[in-house]
Amino acid sequence: MKKFTLVACFVLATLNVATAQASLPEVMLGRWCAYPQPGGGTIGEGSYGWVDEEDWKKCQEGDGYLTVRRTGYSAHETECRFIAIRNTGRKSVPHTKSLPHEMVPIERVVARCTQEDTKYKATFEMTYYKGTLSIESK
Repeated sequence: MKKFTLVACFVLATLNVATAQASLPEVMLGRWCAYPQPGGGTIGEGSYGWVDEEDWKKCQEGDGYLTVRRTGYSAHETECRFIAIRNTGRKSVPHTKSLPHEMVPIERVVARCTQEDTKYKATFEMTYYKGTLSIESK
């Protein structure tokens, strides 16, 4: 019985560690609206600015909206579910006078995505830098 309890505790501890590792920084979560991209670009990639409720409604009228959750993101005709999130070891500055403890980790994400009727696996980096969320394919 003691071995079973010990194994169960180990499994639960491992799950807690995996969950803690597999999450984006809080500042990356929420509603974002795309900055204009030269030459178009891939939906879900590019640079996004955080928007308030009024601007969010305007953004949804176009196709540059993005909602980031802990489990994935939604964009115009695109839905991605995160299957792995890893810290790259690099960090970015959240604002001009950032202190070292305020730096935001740059995350490498692997996701399963569906765009219209096409399913694919995507790998990208997510960076928060001075109020902008950037998503870049890798």
